[in-house]
Amino acid sequence: MHGIDDDELGPALAEFGFTDISGKYLLAVPERILRERNFWECDGPARFLWHYGVDETIYILEGTAQKEYLGKTISLAAGDSLHLATETNATWTVDRYVKTTYGLDNPGRVVRVLRRLLASDT
Repeated sequence: MHGIDDDELGPALAEFGFTDISGKYLLAVPERILRERNFWECDGPARFLWHYGVDETIYILEGTAQKEYLGKTISLAAGDSLHLATETNATWTVDRYVKTTYGLDNPGRVVRVLRRLLASDT
């Protein structure tokens, strides 16, 4: 995998409130991710847009966050989980602090095509 070391992230991620980005593959080529699990935390205040190149399921371990996803604002607190689909965007808002565990899954080309077909029917 061709990830970027934490040292190389520097001020770019700090500007968005990232305090720990131990999942170096997040900045790798998303098509190569088949299945990964990791932790992520953010000290607020922070607000940023995130594009999902693969399916992601998050589980909030500590703190709170809000997500603007598919036209809805979702408040998340410890114990909540959320699934975010490939090729979607969400805006994160972290007022104070949030720690999550997350799983990344590449649904593959066939599933992506089927999702697009189903979405075009609605």
